[in-house]
Amino acid sequence: MTIFENNIRRILKSKSGIVTMLLIPLGFILMVTLISSGGGANIRVGVADDDQTPLTEMLINNLENKGQVIRIPKDHLSGEIVDLNIQYGIYIPEGFTDEIIGNMDPKIQGYASMDTNISRPIAVYVDSFLDAAKNISEVSNEEQEKFYAGLEAYGDGSFNVVYHSIESNVQGKIITTNGIGFLIMGILVFSLRSSTLILEDKENRTFYRIFAAPIHLKSFMMQNILSFVVLSIIQINLVLFFMSVVFNMDLGPSVINLFVILLVFSIVCIALGLAISSMVKDVHQLGVLSTFIVTPMVMLGGSFWPREIMPEALQRVSTFVPTTWALEGATKVLYGDPLSSMTQEIFILMLFAVVFFLLGSWKNTDIID
Repeated sequence: MTIFENNIRRILKSKSGIVTMLLIPLGFILMVTLISSGGGANIRVGVADDDQTPLTEMLINNLENKGQVIRIPKDHLSGEIVDLNIQYGIYIPEGFTDEIIGNMDPKIQGYASMDTNISRPIAVYVDSFLDAAKNISEVSNEEQEKFYAGLEAYGDGSFNVVYHSIESNVQGKIITTNGIGFLIMGILVFSLRSSTLILEDKENRTFYRIFAAPIHLKSFMMQNILSFVVLSIIQINLVLFFMSVVFNMDLGPSVINLFVILLVFSIVCIALGLAISSMVKDVHQLGVLSTFIVTPMVMLGGSFWPREIMPEALQRVSTFVPTTWALEGATKVLYGDPLSSMTQEIFILMLFAVVFFLLGSWKNTDIID
């Protein structure tokens, strides 16, 4: 296991190894945390209120505590969203309050360019407010005075606490998802950095001297792969620890399931690094090629922004990069889905790994021959 131990030692003693293992993902995650901690009030919500009752005013006043509320006519909602002047639009039709008090089931229309993360807490809050109003109307016997008295009493008490908790939970999941996206980027960058060890051995001829000794290519590759997997496990555990303890992020109900999907993705990245290292001649070529591989993969996969905001054509293209499936699986875990629900994501990631491993092994076999 000389190669295995030597690889671990070389990475952990290397400044660039520590930077790519921890500082890059943690730096981006810190940036996400700082931006998100002060970004809630920047959400711009357009409201078209054709009902104009105390109920709708209460809703609008509460929304002003969540972001910037802009009152605009209904006909302008779509245009304001397209022009990016607002992130979310709400239309309250005339007679809405009367239908609520009358125990009917009216709807508030929500408008967004697409289901982006930034508008999700607002949409959740509006739905929660309406559920509370409907519950109060059921016990007010269609009497307006009783309805408003109950709504006011509820608003002064548990209403704000309950729905602030709901909104905070959703916003917390969004922040964690963004953090996981940058961890996925960090895993990819670190795995490609680890694969430079093989190229360094080729450049100083150590790679060829190894095979003058009684060692087979299979043993050489297995020790390299095992060392890279162990290093990835260290990276994932340390970054998840910082996310949970230092940044106080909600990692979902099962950290183990989250670790599993990230570990599978790290194996894909290791296989990709081996495949690339078998195709290039030196570390410089690997660095150049890695730039053209990492950047599109993390962008298309949703690490920098939600995939939903991309054009439909790019969303289809993104299904051909492993980062997409890793982030989708991690998102499912964060929202409480069991590991069995990630069968498709794990299977596709393993297919990527098999293809990359075969490609890397074939090229290295050709070199030895």
